[in-house]
Amino acid sequence: MNARQYFILGLRLLGVWQLIDAIDFFFTTMSVSAQLYRPMISSLGFYILATFVHFSLAVWLLKFAPPTARFFYPERRSSEDDDNQPLSTPTI
Repeated sequence: MNARQYFILGLRLLGVWQLIDAIDFFFTTMSVSAQLYRPMISSLGFYILATFVHFSLAVWLLKFAPPTARFFYPERRSSEDDDNQPLSTPTI
């Protein structure tokens, strides 16, 4: 595995973590809306927003990991491309 593949793996692991966090916030949101749990500081809107943000981030990390890795680790030119270029002769 090269650096890009490790980066893709890391992004996807972060995506799975965000998805698990989104599921946790979803169940907390359901508990608050059913009045089974009463938060001291946060409101129902906070839990709805947190669920949406974590889920959106998870989808982005899972779906767009390869294009993101290509952005941070662009393709290198191969040495074969350099060998196939015609050599220019210097003019005097």
